[in-house]
Amino acid sequence: MKQYMVNAFADRWTGGNPAAVCVLNQWVRSDVMQAIAAQNNLSETAFFLRPQPSDRLDTPIRLRWFTPSHEVDLCGHATLASAHVLFEHLHWPEDQTIVFETRSGLLSATKDQPWIAIDLPASDPQRVVSPTTLHDVSEALGAEAIELFEAEDYLAVVSSIDHLQSLAPNFSQLALLDRRGVIATARTDDQASDDFYSRFFVPKLGVNEDPVTGSAHCQLIPYWTRVLGKDTLSAWQCSNRGGRVLGEWMGSHVRLKGQAMTFSEGKIVADLALGGRE
Repeated sequence: MKQYMVNAFADRWTGGNPAAVCVLNQWVRSDVMQAIAAQNNLSETAFFLRPQPSDRLDTPIRLRWFTPSHEVDLCGHATLASAHVLFEHLHWPEDQTIVFETRSGLLSATKDQPWIAIDLPASDPQRVVSPTTLHDVSEALGAEAIELFEAEDYLAVVSSIDHLQSLAPNFSQLALLDRRGVIATARTDDQASDDFYSRFFVPKLGVNEDPVTGSAHCQLIPYWTRVLGKDTLSAWQCSNRGGRVLGEWMGSHVRLKGQAMTFSEGKIVADLALGGRE
């Protein structure tokens, strides 16, 4: 099994969100994939079956994503990383769209040098009116949310970039909330090169802070499009590694653009028959 380590939403090897991308010659059991993801101990490990020369280019490629503890329904940065592996290492024609078959439906990826554009399902967050929920999320974040919205995750708007960057959440409290995770975000000033900043915390899935998150931007892009009234947005996820995401809300989906680069490539040599139990 070939495995590539790819930094997604990055233009340097020390930035972005690292994902492992495993290229299978045949499918292995789900528990084995989960064990590989736990061994890698990255926020996501992606698995897809190597396309064959006889396959049509419009044939969907099945793609699955695993955190160290769970299989997930959607992962943007590992989708970007998988598309990068196909374009960069498996010689997918750069003028041809890649279609992935996933738990979130069919997702597409196209090359727009030096960017890769991926289309993901949009999720328009709705305002939370419960004072108790606002209090609980603010307490877990360690800073007051001036507005709170919800979709798959809670989206907490904080007052400034300084407050956002200095957040020191209580991860145990965050894991008890009734959403997958919490996105914290703030608007930049008019002179900044990006429109907004964000951070994403998801200890419930074994990832205290994700470096750069495509699925979070499926919620952030609709929110900030409404607030700023702009068609195309530039975002910076200000984790320790950091990464830039360009986004456009297109109704039922968002189009995210990011760069990616390979950090390493190798192969898994362990006897996978000895992996976890069914």
